[in-house]
Amino acid sequence: MFLHIFVLLSILLTTSFEYKTDCEDDLSQPCTVYLTPWEDAFTKLLGSIDPTTKMLYNIENLANSVEPDSIQELNDKIKKHVGQTEIKTFAQKLPVLYRFGMNITIVEDLSKVTVPSDLTTTTETTKSYRIRTTTLKPTFKKKVVNIAKKKYNKLANFIQFDLYPKK
Repeated sequence: MFLHIFVLLSILLTTSFEYKTDCEDDLSQPCTVYLTPWEDAFTKLLGSIDPTTKMLYNIENLANSVEPDSIQELNDKIKKHVGQTEIKTFAQKLPVLYRFGMNITIVEDLSKVTVPSDLTTTTETTKSYRIRTTTLKPTFKKKVVNIAKKKYNKLANFIQFDLYPKK
């Protein structure tokens, strides 16, 4: 039973970290959305890119690789050949407000990306002023996600879920 709960929690935690963004409230500043190649958010990105562009620049084949060189080549092709219209379509599929100049960056591991929301917290006072304090968020959740990603495939081979056992 405990193992079932652990695996379920691991799955929920891994699906909650599909992407990171440094998009703040200031719409005049460009921002970046960071993705990994194996998450649902990346699939949404591929669905937002014009099929001709994907085929012409071999974007879909590069997307199947997790090698650092392939990821860098994929980032270069996204920057050169994916337009703001396609990025806007992608942003609408995520809960991210589009702004002109938004960038997409593919990374190997999201836990290695630090965005401002990881470092700061915003609190409201009674006078409705925003106060920003620098505090590191707990890394426990990130550690669990990393462990779950590494161990999920091994566990999936050995665990059989029987959600509705026969009586």
